[in-house]
Amino acid sequence: MKTKISFKFIVGMLVVVALAAYFLFSLNSFFNKENISFYEVEEGSLVKEHTFTGLILRTETVVNSEASGYINFYIADTRKASKDHKVYLVDESGNLKAYMAQHASELSTLNKKKLQEINNYIKKSSENADRVNFSSSYNFKNSLDAMVLEYSDIDALTAMQDDLKRNGISFKDFKAAQSGIVSYNIDGFEEYGIDDITSSMFDISAYQSKRLKSGDLVEKDEPVYKLVTDEKWQIVFEMTTEVVEEFAAKNKLTVSFKDKNITTVADYTTIRAVDGRVYGVLSLDRYLIQFVSDRFVNFEIITNDVSGLKIPEKSVTNKQFYVVPADYRVKDSNGNQGFYKEVLTANGTGTAFVVCDVYNTDDTYCYIDLTNKSELKAGDFVIPGPGSSERYEIGTTKSLEGVYNINKGYTVFKRIERLESANGYCIVKKNTSYGLTVYDHIVLDASTVEEGQVLYK
Repeated sequence: MKTKISFKFIVGMLVVVALAAYFLFSLNSFFNKENISFYEVEEGSLVKEHTFTGLILRTETVVNSEASGYINFYIADTRKASKDHKVYLVDESGNLKAYMAQHASELSTLNKKKLQEINNYIKKSSENADRVNFSSSYNFKNSLDAMVLEYSDIDALTAMQDDLKRNGISFKDFKAAQSGIVSYNIDGFEEYGIDDITSSMFDISAYQSKRLKSGDLVEKDEPVYKLVTDEKWQIVFEMTTEVVEEFAAKNKLTVSFKDKNITTVADYTTIRAVDGRVYGVLSLDRYLIQFVSDRFVNFEIITNDVSGLKIPEKSVTNKQFYVVPADYRVKDSNGNQGFYKEVLTANGTGTAFVVCDVYNTDDTYCYIDLTNKSELKAGDFVIPGPGSSERYEIGTTKSLEGVYNINKGYTVFKRIERLESANGYCIVKKNTSYGLTVYDHIVLDASTVEEGQVLYK
C-alpha cells in the first residue's frame, strides 16, 4: 500500500533544509571571514628618548692609610665629612672590636635622634636596593657598621687607655684633610679627566673596583677611601654620527636617570678625544651624592615631547598619487574646484571642467587618485584655464603616508603628517586637511586590507 506524503510535510522539510543550509553557510562565513581589527584615534603624546651608558668623572682624591692594621670606618659610604672629621681608625693589635663588644655598657648608647637617622638610612637603602647586584647588600652592611661606629662615643676609649694598654690594644684614628663626600669604592679612574678619555675606558666588562670594609687588614700607604671635593661632576658618553648631528644645535639636554627617579637639565657639549672620536659631555652640579659610588650610569636623553593624534605605527601605509601643479586647480562659475582637461571635440581640441577627489595639497602639487575611478588618468592633459597654451601631462606620481579610515564601513585612505615616532606609535598633526580627527576608526594593521574594501554593511 502506497503512503501518500502531504504537501505541507514537503514544504516543512524544504524550510528545514533551507534553514540548515543558511545556518551552515553563515557558520562557514563567520569562521572564514578575515578578522580586521580597528583602532580608535585618540589624542596623545610621545617622548623621544635616547638611551646611553656614560662614564662619570668627578674631582676626587684617593687617601692612603697612614698606618698598618685592622681598619674601621667612622663614616658611612657617601656621607659628607668636614675638615678634621674622623674618617677611620687603624687597630694595630686586632683586638679592639672584641674589646668594645665586651665593654659596651661603658660606652654611651645611641640616642633617639641617632637611632632615627639609622632607621631612615635602612629604609632608604631598602627602597633603592638592587635586586640583581647583591654586592649592594654588602655595601649596605659596611655602611651601617660605619654609622654605628660613628655614633658610638669612641672618645670614651681615650679614658680607658690604661686598660687598653694592659690588654695589648692600640689604635690610631685619622681625620679628613679637607671637607668632601667619602666613598669607599676605588677603581683607578680617580686620576682621569676629560683630556684622558679613550674608547677602552667604556669597556664595562673589564671594569674592576676595590672596596675595603671594616675589619679588613690594611697596609700603610694602601688606598683606604676617596674624598670627592667638588659638587660639579660630568658624564662622558659615546655617540653615533646621527646623534651628534641631532644634538648639534643644543647646549642643554634633559636627562632622565630612571633607576634613581631623577630627571634634570644638564649642560651639554662635545669633545674630540685623543683617539679621534667625538664624545658627548653632560655637566651637572646637583645629585652628586646619589652617584658618588657609581662609575658607570645608564641614562636617557629626552629630546622631544610631542602632542597630537596618537596612532599605532602598523596602521600607517603609503599610497601613490598622481600629482598636478597646484596652480592648475581652479574654480568654475559655480564655485566648484577642479581642473580643465583637454578633450577631443567635433571641432578639434576643447576643454572640460572635471572635479577630482584631492587627497592633499602643498605649495607645489595637488595629489589625486591613481585608480580608474579618477576623472584624470595617465596621459591626460590639463591646462590652467580656457585658451591657455600651457599644458601639463598626467603621469608623475608621488607617495603620501596615511591610514585607512573605516567610519563608513569601508576603507578610505586618509593622509597623515607625522610629527614623531617611538615605541610602536606615532604622533600625527591635528586638524590637517583631508586628514584624521579624534575618535576616527582606522584599520589597526594596514597590511591586512586594500583601499575601498568593504568591512561591514
